[in-house]
Amino acid sequence: TAELLGWGQNTYNSLGFSTRVLKNSEQFDEESDLLTGSLDINNKKNNNIIHEPTAVPLPAPLLFERIKMISCSSRHSLLLTTMGFVYSSGENSEGALGTGDMVSRTSFTLISLLSTLIKKHKHPSSNANTMGLGLDGESDSEDSENDDGSGVGSRTNNSNSKNNASSITDSVAYNSNNNDNGKIIKVSAGAGLLGAHSMAIDSSGNLYGWGVPYAVGLGNVKPVLSPALINPSFPTAPVDDEHTDTDADSDEDEAATARRDAHSRRRQRRINDRFVVDVACGDCFTVAIMKSGNVASWGLWSHGRLGLGPIPYVNDKRAKKSSRKIAKYKLKPAYVPNLRNMVKVACGDAHALCLNRNGEVYTWGRNNSG
Repeated sequence: TAELLGWGQNTYNSLGFSTRVLKNSEQFDEESDLLTGSLDINNKKNNNIIHEPTAVPLPAPLLFERIKMISCSSRHSLLLTTMGFVYSSGENSEGALGTGDMVSRTSFTLISLLSTLIKKHKHPSSNANTMGLGLDGESDSEDSENDDGSGVGSRTNNSNSKNNASSITDSVAYNSNNNDNGKIIKVSAGAGLLGAHSMAIDSSGNLYGWGVPYAVGLGNVKPVLSPALINPSFPTAPVDDEHTDTDADSDEDEAATARRDAHSRRRQRRINDRFVVDVACGDCFTVAIMKSGNVASWGLWSHGRLGLGPIPYVNDKRAKKSSRKIAKYKLKPAYVPNLRNMVKVACGDAHALCLNRNGEVYTWGRNNSG
């Protein structure tokens, strides 16, 4: 039987308590708290603080599953079970709960739309998964007109977006040795002043996102109310040239084989840059580590949280005359330069840390508190 303990601030019901938890000696103050005893998630005066670990009420299905992972933001929380199901609770004005609406939840609710989406991307083979790419085998460039960094972007609904799986016809199989193919294996929740968002990775390397659009990575600025596949948004990472020179006396067949092998390795690295092994959410930004070891980031530019260098200037599309302004958002993923062989990532509100295979840690972002 699963038992979940929660404590801290529960203003948005992010802890999953549908009513305020009181100690035996406490009673409701009808003026400062709630007349009915049930929590109003829009009541900012009621801090609804849980001062000590307290059992969180769980929905019936969760009583017979084990909880594998928990991720919390200041506005919502996510639960991942060993069966690969994801539950959410809290504030939902930007769709961070993934329920397909903007209705906040006072208790943990299954994200059924995520399970449906995963099935759409599952390859008929038991050990392969399909992911949409362009007809040339590459996804859209990061320099799309919807990702100029201005924060204007396209307001295309994600259900009709070219990033949506239903509109993708070409695909490439990603072989996985994981017996849990198609199950969610990690979740991450992030929130800030602009709203909240969520990310989830399945065992095939597919990344799904939903919530505040600036941090989801689809290239538009309309709230993403239900889980959407993010992988097609990743750009093609630069691949180091491989020299395939052979001795003058080498057989032509050997030279041809060497060229084919080099081409195959380059293609495999590009494929690996479409699949995610780790992800972390911060305040309106996201950082993901690809199977190749490259690192991608997107979202709010400020304080250097994206690791992409100085904030660029972009054309102001709303101005009548030609003018330039500082970019606000990176609406699609871009690769962080000079980072290779990364395996883990963690994010704070405005900073990030990455761990590589050698145990070295790289960090960037806001450093006002050291």
